[in-house]
Amino acid sequence: DIRFSNSTTTDNPMPTITYQTNDQLSGIDHYYVQVDSADTKNVNSKTYTLVPQKPGKHTIKVGAQDRAGNRTERTAAFEILPIESPKIISVTTSVFSGEGGLIITGTSISGVSIITEVRDSRDNLIYSFTTNTDESGKWATRIDSPLKNGSYYVGVIARDSRGAESFTVKSDEVLVT
Repeated sequence: DIRFSNSTTTDNPMPTITYQTNDQLSGIDHYYVQVDSADTKNVNSKTYTLVPQKPGKHTIKVGAQDRAGNRTERTAAFEILPIESPKIISVTTSVFSGEGGLIITGTSISGVSIITEVRDSRDNLIYSFTTNTDESGKWATRIDSPLKNGSYYVGVIARDSRGAESFTVKSDEVLVT
């Protein structure tokens, strides 16, 4: 069985799990853990703390391999709850090609980092910046890097000191001409 330290639904982005199995004949060689489709990690302990997970539903697979090469696996579902999403108050919606001056302002809970991503119409990441909220939760990002002609949008995510994140909030279209 796979047991979660808190619950299978938590706002902790790094839940700790425990698991155990026995092999009387050859003994356990190692355990392995896989979350969703990420790489499998070999572990030598019956307790494992996950790397920070994005908010949403996930599946974890834990397996044990004995010294003879036999394997057994179990899976479990869990959910990471998001923190409160930031709000975009204003964004420059018209920018001249080859110039900077894209300004994004907003509010969020205080004490978090705001990750600001500029993406093109094909969802390709163009720029990524991180800023912090002030005591009242206000934040602002100015992007002075030039953009080419086209359509863009800004996505913002709040991240707290534990690594817990909000869902992404997207701006209206930013048109560069």
